[in-house]
Order: sequence, then structure tokens, then C-alpha cells
Amino acid sequence: MNRDLSLAIRLFADSRRMISGLRDGERGVSRFTSRVKREFAEVRQMLGSVTSKIAGLGLTVGTAAEIARSAKLDQSLTKIGQSAGVGQKMTAELRRELFAMAKQTGADIEALKEGDAALLAAGQSFKAAQETTKAVNVATAVTGSNAKILAGALTVAGEAFQFDLEKPKLAQELLDKMTMAGRLGNAELENLSDIFARIGVNSRSAGFGFSQTLAFLETLSLQERNPERLATLADSTLRLFNNLDYTKAAAKATGVRFFDAKGERRDAIAVLEDIRRQYAKLTTDKQRALFLDKAFGKADLDTIRGLKILLQGDSLAKLRQFAGQIDTAGGTLARDLPEAINNAVDQAGRLKATLREAADNFAQPINKAIADAIRYGLDQKKLTGEQIIGGGAAAVAGGLVAARIGKGVVGAIGGKAAGLAGGVATGKALEQAGVMPVYVVNMPSSGIGGKLSGAASMAGAAGAGAIAPKLALSRRSFSAR
Repeated sequence: MNRDLSLAIRLFADSRRMISGLRDGERGVSRFTSRVKREFAEVRQMLGSVTSKIAGLGLTVGTAAEIARSAKLDQSLTKIGQSAGVGQKMTAELRRELFAMAKQTGADIEALKEGDAALLAAGQSFKAAQETTKAVNVATAVTGSNAKILAGALTVAGEAFQFDLEKPKLAQELLDKMTMAGRLGNAELENLSDIFARIGVNSRSAGFGFSQTLAFLETLSLQERNPERLATLADSTLRLFNNLDYTKAAAKATGVRFFDAKGERRDAIAVLEDIRRQYAKLTTDKQRALFLDKAFGKADLDTIRGLKILLQGDSLAKLRQFAGQIDTAGGTLARDLPEAINNAVDQAGRLKATLREAADNFAQPINKAIADAIRYGLDQKKLTGEQIIGGGAAAVAGGLVAARIGKGVVGAIGGKAAGLAGGVATGKALEQAGVMPVYVVNMPSSGIGGKLSGAASMAGAAGAGAIAPKLALSRRSFSAR
């Protein structure tokens, strides 16, 4: 009883000091709150400034979208690097090269990346695929063809004609020839991938070289524009050279040799020209019909149709002319590139690629930090979903402020905001009253044992209601004030 009365008298006597301490604590909380607000305002201003600067450069998407797009590029390039068996250094080099290509021509980076992946899947080395993609990039800009399709055309042609695409500049040379061929006839560059897949091996075995095959296709395309039917027509026409029954019948009927004295195939165009010389001597439709039936009567209808196209008119002369033009097509794409991209669309594409590279450079360290933080939390800290959901908001707030005003103040942010403010105020009040602010637990609002009155009861209520259980505030906690 005497102890309770002594405590009540002491608290009553120090009530003015405690009230003063409460006011001091209130001012401390106000300063703390203002400082936190300023910090968050600066963070918002910084992020807003970055967003506005990027937007000012011409990007039409938000910063978050750019960060996500950069992360997806990270993911796909990592897979490409792993498939090729190369490390992060070479993967980073590919990233730089893709942006350089896009800035050169205005091509889409994703399309270039897919073309590079197609080349790797076809067996090219990482370095060679990168060089081939550079050639494809220029061809795409000049011809408007898809990068992946052009890459496919190169690999199919390389396989059919046994080209070593690892050799420097070879891909550029082949694309120059294919581009020239597309301009001479109706078989466009993007059609050649599928057509080569159908006829490439048979054309080579028939004695046609690469340039001659392109000329052969473009000559037939003057009569057959549909790519699928053109491939069928060309493949059927080549049976004259690859089906030995057709070859023997034609040689016997015309006297034209398909093989030389050493048993090697003669030039296919030369063989057709020898046959045409005999055909050109015929003066009536009946004579020509009998000649074709005698020479190619055992052949299928598509084979006969193709041979008619080549033997009539100046088709073989065009074929020979086309082959010569295609053979000397080197440098076509490089020469035509400046004019090809001298338009608003391609120049806008170049600008877009330049701006995207800047945004990508900005986003990469952010994505790395995000990835490292998630990996640390899940792999090392072993956080559960419940822990992440429960502590996510506090962790984000604490992290932002901690980086700028130190761990002392931020250590209290993990608690509830109201409890924090009240705890600081009460701690300051008790400091003024000479009480060490460690724990104040379960003090009833009416005072100790219900026997405190007046100011003592009010002071006790302030202490009990403000400090949350299990929250200890040391003097050091206010050092950042």
C-alpha cells in the first residue's frame, strides 16, 4: 500500500515534466514523419524523372514495360548462349551486335534474334551465326524479307550445295545472288527457302550449280508464278537428269550426251541447249509433238511441261543470261542498302532501336538486382509465400528508406505505423521523467490497482496505451532524428 502511494506521489510530482516529454516526443515523431515523407517524395521524384526522361527521348511505353522487355531479352539470349555452349561474355557480345544491327537498318531485334537462333539450330557455330545474321540483316532491309526465313534459305542452300557457311563473307555472297535472282523473275527471296528444300539436292545432282539453279527457277517462274507449283514444276523437270530411264530415252532419241567421256555429268544448261538446237529445226507443230513424245514420252506430264517451257522461244537464252547476272551479283546488297533505308519507316526503326538500347542499358542493372534479391530470399533465406505476403510491404518501405537515412530509424518501420508513432512519443516522455523506456506492459487505464487519481492516472494511461507489447525502443533509435 505504501509502495503504491509513493509511486503515485512521484508520478504526480513529475507530471509536468512527463507532459513536456510527451510534447517533445510529439515533435520528434513529427520530424521523423516529415523526413520519411521527404525521402519517399525524393524517391518518387527520381523514378518520375527517369520515366519522363525516357519518355522525352521518344519511347511510347512505360519504364516498367521496358524493364520487362529487357528481362525477356535476357532470358532468350541466355537460352541461345546455353544452346551454343558459350558463356555470358559472348552472349553479352551478341546482345550488343543485335542492337548494332538494328541501329544500322531499323530491323526488329526479336526477328534478328530468331534468325540467329535458326542458324545455330542448323549447326552453325556461335561466331559464324553472328556474322551470317549481319548479312541477313542487310538483306532484310533491302528486300523486306523475314530474317528467320532468309536464315533458313541460307542453311538449306548450304546443305544442298555443300557450302561451308563458316567461311567469312560467304553468306553475304549467297544472299547477293539470291537477291539478284529474285529481281530477275517471279520467285521472291522469301520463297527460295521452301523451294530449295524441295529441289536443292536434285538440282546439284543434275549438274546445276547454285547460280544456275537460281536462274533455272527464275526462268520457269516467268511461266509459273505460284511458289508451290513452281517447286513441283522445277523438281519434275530435273527428273530428265536424275531419272535414268528418262535420261536414256532422251539420249537415244536425240543423240545428245548427258555424260562426258570420263563419265562425269555435262553442264545441264549445255545439254538442254544441244536438245533445243534439234528442236528449233522443226517447222510444224506435228514434228515438235513427235519429237517431244519420242524424246520424253515416258516422262510425267510436269516433266514434259517444264521441258516445253525451256525449249520454246528464248527461255534457254534467258536462263543463261540470268545465270551470268546472278554470278556477278556480289556487292548488290551493300550497294543498295543506303537507298533502301532512306525512308521515314526505316529511319524511325533505327531511332527506335537506338532508344531501346538506351532503355535496355538502364533496365539491365535493375533486372539483375531484382533477380539477385529474389534468389537470395528464396534460396538463402528460405522465405515462404506467407512470409513474403506478410512482410512484403514493410520490407519494401524499409529498404527504400534504409538506403537513405540509415538502419537506426528504419529498424522501427517493421512495426505498425500507429504503434511506432505512439511508442516514440511515450519513450520521449519517459526519458524526461527519468524512466528507462524498455517495456511498459499491461498497465490498466485507471492506474495501478485503480488507486491512482488525476494526473497520475492520466500519465499511466498514456504510457500503457502507446507502447505496444514486445517493442523495445532504445536511446539509439532516435540518433537519426
